[in-house]
Amino acid sequence: MIFYGSRSKHLKTERVTGPTCQHCKNQAPINITIFGKYAHLYWIPFFPIGKTGVSECTHCKKTLAPKEMDTSLKRKYDEINSFIKTPFWFWSGIILILFLFLPTIIMTIFR
Repeated sequence: MIFYGSRSKHLKTERVTGPTCQHCKNQAPINITIFGKYAHLYWIPFFPIGKTGVSECTHCKKTLAPKEMDTSLKRKYDEINSFIKTPFWFWSGIILILFLFLPTIIMTIFR
């Protein structure tokens, strides 16, 4: 039996002031949360799939996906998303395989 799939990991949450909530029309701060997605095999991350995120109004708790955000909030989301880097450990499965098979490959080449 092989266990594979994808998972998400919280990368960063940042509180933004300025844009008004589309739902409650309040000027309350909005939390923008970014998640990193990765593919895994036996719960070991192999490679990143991408990043996604949501915005949440601190007043009414309404959450919005990036495609539902208005232009000013989407601009802030894109700005925060561009500074978030993919964690190195998202590649740990590929790195583990390289370290397991690299000595065999090197010995075969230099034999």
